[in-house]
Amino acid sequence: MIKKSEKGSNFFITMQSGDNKLKINELNGILSKHCSKAEIRRIDDQENRTEIVLLVEFDNPEGMQGLRESLRNFDPSISFSILENKGLI
Repeated sequence: MIKKSEKGSNFFITMQSGDNKLKINELNGILSKHCSKAEIRRIDDQENRTEIVLLVEFDNPEGMQGLRESLRNFDPSISFSILENKGLI
């Protein structure tokens, strides 16, 4: 996936689709436009549902907003949640 060395805010994004529309190559294109870093952490692929968990980094709030809008435009039926990845130290 996408990796750049800039330091920004880290978040976990969980995306789900009920009809297996979450294609890695298409998502990679969307993520590369808005995230300075994106790493797949988990893929759960079942017959009628796909869930992908990624660790992403944004350099600014506009990156997060742009990603949200792009995901909605890509497929309005995709559900996603964004959770801050705050370390213990």
